[in-house]
Amino acid sequence: MVEAAEAFETPPLNRAARRHAIIAVCSLLTGAALLLAAALIETLAKNRPLSETVGFPGILFLILCVHSGLCYKDANNSQP
Repeated sequence: MVEAAEAFETPPLNRAARRHAIIAVCSLLTGAALLLAAALIETLAKNRPLSETVGFPGILFLILCVHSGLCYKDANNSQP
């Protein structure tokens, strides 16, 4: 997971790397928003099933973010 974060210290060198960077950022923001919504639903509405329904896709989006970060690292290391 640390490798995925460290890969973003260098700018994208080709189109594939740029695409993976965009996917990583979008999935990070979506995952964070879903987890925040799940926490608010759990705290304010006390509705655990709905909170889990909203929170689980948030975790999947964070996994997608890490996967895209690793793909970014590989695409950035390859020749353009």
